Amino acid sequence: MSEKTFDSIMQEITAGLSGDPAEDVPYLMRQAEAHKTGAFGKEIARACGRLIFSALPDDKKAKLNRTVGNHILGIESVIEEAQFNMYRRKFDVAKKILTDAAAQVEAMNFYADDAVSEYHTFNSIIEEIIYTYINEPEKDLRRAPEPLADLYLTLGCVLFELEDFSAAEVALKKAARWNPIDPKISFEHAEIFKKRGDMESFYEFTLNIFPHVYMSEHLARCYRNLGYYFVEKKLWKVAAGCYLLSTHYEADSRQAQSELWYIQQKAGENFSLPSIEELREYSERYGFPLGADEGVVSVAVEFGRRSAQSGQTDAAKYFFGIAYDLTGNDDLKEILDGLDD
Repeated sequence: MSEKTFDSIMQEITAGLSGDPAEDVPYLMRQAEAHKTGAFGKEIARACGRLIFSALPDDKKAKLNRTVGNHILGIESVIEEAQFNMYRRKFDVAKKILTDAAAQVEAMNFYADDAVSEYHTFNSIIEEIIYTYINEPEKDLRRAPEPLADLYLTLGCVLFELEDFSAAEVALKKAARWNPIDPKISFEHAEIFKKRGDMESFYEFTLNIFPHVYMSEHLARCYRNLGYYFVEKKLWKVAAGCYLLSTHYEADSRQAQSELWYIQQKAGENFSLPSIEELREYSERYGFPLGADEGVVSVAVEFGRRSAQSGQTDAAKYFFGIAYDLTGNDDLKEILDGLDD
């Protein structure tokens, strides 16, 4: 006789629900206890917990949400306190605050992935959509109600400032485990390669950020990273092309303007900025994209269309706005303007 699956066990459990919270809550607690030593003990306990929450009266749900919210605010307060100490250049103090909090989180291990669920702390719905588009996860995605990616990102930044690059890399890998899409985490990680002088890893790591980018300012930073790489290689014209692309997405970037001036000084009086045709050639030769990732733009447009068709105007604006920000496409602008009518 084959072992029961998680789904078949949960079907049996839910079949026993009466619809009366006074009966269902104790029943679900008994089921979680009865299955705790089985193959899906953790998964069943979590699923029963979600069913218990849904069975609670609204006033008790609100009380539980406040309790969970207070716990979240505790972590956020830790991050804020650390950031305040970073502002005051007290990096050792910030490190102690964050490492203590991280140790507590890891000791509790509340949000470990299990056989049916994986937990993340995405900043927005578009990050979850991009993650799903890229990875096609087989497990259910669930949100850990703690800003864990931010906790480890802030710790990584502190350790970077203390020039403990190995420990910073460990922290940033943990941040990326909780949010594999957030470009801010990837950019901070890329800076470690730059500091080490490992320019090839810096370049390859930057290329891998492009498929996660959903904001023009992050796209601009990707191109500034590439520009820095090509300056180090003294490939002046390619570097200038990357900085020009950066200004297309963030026109007021002083860093890009400064680097373009530097390149012109180093390259000599006969230097000229690359043409569009030359940019296409460099893109093919060195393997970097021209513009936003087509997959990201496509999923944003698709979710915008679905939202518009279902009458969710605000959601449609959100998704079409992402696509327009990345592309500047006139057709998308027309759609956005039409949503305001």
